[in-house]
Amino acid sequence: MNLTEILKSSLFSSLISYFITLFTIPFSLEIGKKFKIIDYPNLRKQHTRPIVRIGGIAISIGFLSTSIIILIFNFNSLDDSFFYLMVLGGIFAFFLIGLADDIFSINPKVRLLLQLSFSSILWWSGLRIDNVNLTFLFNGSLQINLPVLLSLLITCIWITGIVNALNWFDGLDGLAAGISIIILSSLILISLKINQFELSIIMASLIGSLLAFLKFNYFPAKIIMGDCGSYLIGSSLSIFSILAAKNVPTFTPQSVIVEIPIFILAIIIIDMTYVVFKRLIKGFSPFYPDKSHLHHRLLNLGFSQKKVVNIIYLMFIFTSFLTVLYAYKLIK
Repeated sequence: MNLTEILKSSLFSSLISYFITLFTIPFSLEIGKKFKIIDYPNLRKQHTRPIVRIGGIAISIGFLSTSIIILIFNFNSLDDSFFYLMVLGGIFAFFLIGLADDIFSINPKVRLLLQLSFSSILWWSGLRIDNVNLTFLFNGSLQINLPVLLSLLITCIWITGIVNALNWFDGLDGLAAGISIIILSSLILISLKINQFELSIIMASLIGSLLAFLKFNYFPAKIIMGDCGSYLIGSSLSIFSILAAKNVPTFTPQSVIVEIPIFILAIIIIDMTYVVFKRLIKGFSPFYPDKSHLHHRLLNLGFSQKKVVNIIYLMFIFTSFLTVLYAYKLIK
């Protein structure tokens, strides 16, 4: 497929997933109300009224169904199609963990164990960080082949960490969906540059679903994505950022240019690290809910919810822009 065909396919997949999600959201609202899958206000949360919290169902239907259709009809390589189907299966598994948590409130330790288990299955399926490039830390070239166990450990920590980081970051209307659109758009630009065309089409599909969801989720939200939505998106970002940082022509094939996923997700990584250390210093569990996230601190400065979300959007646009420039400079 040439670039024109890829762009057409990406636009097509984005539009299809957009409309599927748009028409599915009202059903998610009805299901949430009927079965009382509701997020209620409390001291930590910003919304002041009960709101349905399974918007991730509509996102998953639009994104996954469109991606599978594209995989079946648009890809020439059976190996690529099978690999991406395995990836989508892993993302769906994370969605199910989140959905179960939305409905039954799973114990955090059980939830973490499930996340690590599914991350391990993805690693076994071929999604591995097993060759990392650390040239940006040194003047010369430094590429490291990781031992099998270390590859498994790092891959699982990365996927599980980003899933939880995005889940914790999702604290205001439109925040997680908006920053994910920005990140995915940047990853598409990088993927197109290194001929990761299949990945670009799949990410475009997720963007379409998120754009439709954002119509109902931007302040004041009519529905929130819940854990099912944040787990689906978080696992997608963790996986897609790894894949977009592989196979850069300047370096060894399958070598992950580690700074690309780290830079593009830096804000949520830093936010999670700050929150965890602050909780531990106070003697609390890392899972203890509080109001120490970036959006809470900005709200405490007197900004409105909408302004805080827009400020954070601009922060992600800036870091994503710099990451794309950096990646393009690497690609020779």
